[in-house]
Amino acid sequence: MNQGPLNEEELEWLDDTLTQYGNDDSVLDVSELDGMLTAILSAPGTIQLSQWQTALWGGESQLPHWE
Repeated sequence: MNQGPLNEEELEWLDDTLTQYGNDDSVLDVSELDGMLTAILSAPGTIQLSQWQTALWGGESQLPHWE
């Protein structure tokens, strides 16, 4: 696994994945994801994965089923 910033190919894959599994209530692009993760990391308390993952995909019923 690489460390550091994502390269252009990885960013495109992430953008495509967000679009493919997203909906009107989810995070739909890398820019939005960057803002969300920045807010999570800047929060005064710990935000559990189950909370922010649900918000990322637009609700509990919208969580993707990975191949």
